[in-house]
Amino acid sequence: MKRALDVKLYKFRGLVEKEEFSRAEEIIKTGKLYCAPFTELNDPMEGVYKFKYKRNIIKDIYNEKQSYRICCLSGEKALLKIPMWGYYANGFKGVAIEFEVKEKHHLPTKVNYKKKLIEFKDQCVKDFVQSVLTMKFLDWEHEEEYRFLFKDSDNKENGSITGIYFSKIESIFYNSHEINQSNNMNKYVINKKALINTINELNNDNDKEILMYDVWFDSNKEALTFDRIIE
Repeated sequence: MKRALDVKLYKFRGLVEKEEFSRAEEIIKTGKLYCAPFTELNDPMEGVYKFKYKRNIIKDIYNEKQSYRICCLSGEKALLKIPMWGYYANGFKGVAIEFEVKEKHHLPTKVNYKKKLIEFKDQCVKDFVQSVLTMKFLDWEHEEEYRFLFKDSDNKENGSITGIYFSKIESIFYNSHEINQSNNMNKYVINKKALINTINELNNDNDKEILMYDVWFDSNKEALTFDRIIE
């Protein structure tokens, strides 16, 4: 299983509801992410594999899968993919938190996207389970996912936070009246300002600066792009 060195990875979060804001703020303040058992992930085929013989080992495989906690992030190519902001940032009302992962950190594994399930073939259970937990169908390839696998349930530091990317809803809803009429958009704008204040306070207290960006829809290119937020 190949580990990734010196990569930038992204965690998308909504920023509308109070709970969403609290989770995003906690991640930024602590640098730690929640690690879930495979049964809590959103892919219904998570941890599924083919099996033809030695059914007595199925329990061993299941127990090994249950022993892991998984933290899922996305690679750089996913940052400017509209579906990612739709699925994981509350419909383009959220943030992407950038983690810089270097060799000194616990290293992630890039998810292996396949057409077919992995089959157990009388091999090392531990190695097989790690392969199963870092495999998904091609339908998910747009997420460009990386995974950290841990053997305990504590929240983990998965790199250094170097940037926060905010969705700029004005780039889609050009009419400010439309924004003002939406309760969710108003809540997002308020929470965005509050989170920017939190990041500015952290930057003032720390030596290393967390950079901030607006992600917006460029109608000429018909694609997402980003600009630095200068406070």
